[in-house]
Amino acid sequence: MSRPSTAPILRPAGPAPFAHRHRPTRYRGDLVVHSCTSAGILLRIALRGEIDHYSVAPVRALMASAAATGARLLVLDTARVTFADSSLLKALALWRRDGRRLRLIGTSRAVAHLLAAARLCRGCPAPGP
Repeated sequence: MSRPSTAPILRPAGPAPFAHRHRPTRYRGDLVVHSCTSAGILLRIALRGEIDHYSVAPVRALMASAAATGARLLVLDTARVTFADSSLLKALALWRRDGRRLRLIGTSRAVAHLLAAARLCRGCPAPGP
């Protein structure tokens, strides 16, 4: 047996309920690409702000674009970075793939702590199931 239903199949036209909660927002700690220059095989990027899973996407896009056009050396200035997590490490590992080189300059305290932790964990056992 089936029952008739009066519930609409499609949502009514107009904004979805609570749509304002899902709009991307900028907050004070966002990552900003302070400067980016490319010349021949050199890509130079200066960052400012916080680097996390969401904010690293533009940096990864810059790196991928430069790598596709033949850049082989990345000079990354992180002096103005206030927070960095493993997403930065992953982006740098992707850059170094295929023999590309990396040079960090102006390393901030947050990035220095992240790199030190990564060096310590190289010998750590992999997490178990």
